[in-house]
Amino acid sequence: MCQEAGLPVPALARLEADEHAAAVAADDAAPEALSLLEVAARPGVMATAQVERDGYAETVVLSATPTVAVELTAVAPDRYQLRKLPVDRYLPWLLELASLGYRPPASVQPFEVGLRRFAWCCTEAARGRTGTAVDGLVGDGVSEEGAVAFAAAVSERVRSVDVELLHRPTVSRLAGVEVSWVDGGVHGVWSSSVPVVGFLRTRPDQPTSDPSAVVTVGPAPSVAVAGELAAALPGAASPS
Repeated sequence: MCQEAGLPVPALARLEADEHAAAVAADDAAPEALSLLEVAARPGVMATAQVERDGYAETVVLSATPTVAVELTAVAPDRYQLRKLPVDRYLPWLLELASLGYRPPASVQPFEVGLRRFAWCCTEAARGRTGTAVDGLVGDGVSEEGAVAFAAAVSERVRSVDVELLHRPTVSRLAGVEVSWVDGGVHGVWSSSVPVVGFLRTRPDQPTSDPSAVVTVGPAPSVAVAGELAAALPGAASPS
């Protein structure tokens, strides 16, 4: 089913695991929390946002039905905080969490680079070794202008964000989208065709096992990123 939706198998596995965990937790929950847990257990739409700042990342999940949304935040191992939100706050919540505001656009062309090289260069730039990152990108065929601009954005980034948005158009079908970007402050917003947070943490944790994978990277106006998120939202969660 995941392959039909164009999503990796772990996406569905994680969604089903979240449903099971919430269902188990409901047995011990206070009565007033049961309705929120039910939304978290069987959402119509679920967004998982991972936001990295200063080398460390936090993950927040927002689940929704057509009438209500629930924010789920880990506050300690095996402990979560639930917060009820109006369903029409879904997209504003995503944008506020990511602090996606106006940035001056970078005036360079998008480029493609191998995943392993991309991961290594991200890590180097995140650690302040921009010269090494630029050399690596240029060595993989990226223009010097593009390599310098991207390395500067990563090195001086305000944050990086991965959002995975999943929903079920039907009971038996899963659909969704992943949107990832680096907010480079004065160096603009850069979108990536793969999640980037794992490459930019103090201890990189993103797998790079596929030697043939290619990443597309390029400047992206904030409004374009917001539009991609809005377009993926179904039903009541989408902006009116």
